[in-house]
Amino acid sequence: MDFVRRAHAELSAFLDAEAPGGGHAPSVLSGEHAHRFVPDLRNRQRLCLAFRGQARLDCKKSKVTENMRRVVFNHGRAVLRGALASGSTEQIGLDRAFIAAMPVDGPCMPRSRILFPEEVARALADEVNLQHLADGYDLHDRGLRDRREAIVVTGRRVGEVTQPCPDCGGGCSGLPLCWHGQTKVGNLNAAVYIPEHPAGYRPHRPVTTPPIHRRGPPL
Repeated sequence: MDFVRRAHAELSAFLDAEAPGGGHAPSVLSGEHAHRFVPDLRNRQRLCLAFRGQARLDCKKSKVTENMRRVVFNHGRAVLRGALASGSTEQIGLDRAFIAAMPVDGPCMPRSRILFPEEVARALADEVNLQHLADGYDLHDRGLRDRREAIVVTGRRVGEVTQPCPDCGGGCSGLPLCWHGQTKVGNLNAAVYIPEHPAGYRPHRPVTTPPIHRRGPPL
């Protein structure tokens, strides 16, 4: 559904800006409008611009990438073809040429995260290396050690472990958990296990981090 929402948002934003009446009258849309939509989105990808439409739950606009361009074209076409098959397009007066002009853009390339090899993860979480990072690169105690340790042991994105709300900590059956929002996929209530030691840094971090270095909620 997230991809369908992205396709809807982008096509709607384009028609709102470029089509007569903001695209709210399907009977006036033609194949020409779809033909103009295709190069517009391709140019946005080429120029590294953001999407016209707003589809993310955190209200931020994403840049157009090759994968997301394909998502918009493929899912947009699938929705339009479904409406054609169900007879909805005839009811609203949408020209078949508009649907036919929406391209199939090929399969999306899978984007899986590259995990740390076991030996690298152990080295990054090693007590000696963590202390060396704190002593040599965190002279003002901004929490660099805590951040690195949290990223390595949880496997989450940087923003998910460095910008949590103050009450995101919790537990289940005696196990410490970190509740966070995975906004890119619309999952706003996910929990990940935190080992005992990283779970203990949160109570002292707001006290030890100088206010001048705090940006947003303290770690």
